[in-house]
Amino acid sequence: MGQFGPTFATSRGVRRFSHSGLYALGVLVSSTLFLLGVSAAGVWFKEMAGRRTSVAVALALAGLLLLLDGMRLWGGRSTSFGPKRQTPYDWRLRGRVGVVAWGVDTGLPVSTVRATPLPVLGVILAATGHSLWFYGLFYGFGLTLGVLAGLPWARSFVRIDWAMAELQRRHRRINPVLLVVPSGLTVVALVSALVLG
Repeated sequence: MGQFGPTFATSRGVRRFSHSGLYALGVLVSSTLFLLGVSAAGVWFKEMAGRRTSVAVALALAGLLLLLDGMRLWGGRSTSFGPKRQTPYDWRLRGRVGVVAWGVDTGLPVSTVRATPLPVLGVILAATGHSLWFYGLFYGFGLTLGVLAGLPWARSFVRIDWAMAELQRRHRRINPVLLVVPSGLTVVALVSALVLG
């Protein structure tokens, strides 16, 4: 929302509605096609490696991801494991093409800043054969609803540096146990789902 929000805030009337629709279209198309491809590769991997190996690889990668993400958050980073970049600001000047491009970039679970490791966790599960082809559509739909729900509060040219600094200050004060326990519970839930499923 950080990149699309200012465009939404400066648009009016039909243009605001059409830009929101183009953004949503970009998110849905990219998330669906990306996870469709990853899921197809995951089905092949699961067939070649076997169910037990695919479960073991999924759990090992998920555990590593959550451990690294917890360490990064404890170290003061305000975003999750993954790239620290966002869609370039100058795409805002490209009109409808830029809006669609923001949507496409946002819809890819591994291409831009994320607040949580869950999108990467979803990619791990898809790549190891533990998802269905349409999960990308659900991911894109949920992401789009979240962004569009927050857009009415977006204001033109309002900076959020103070909020980010406060978030980083709070992260530095968090006890590591508060970061490790939720990650451990997530791994336990994954083990249950993958082993019993």
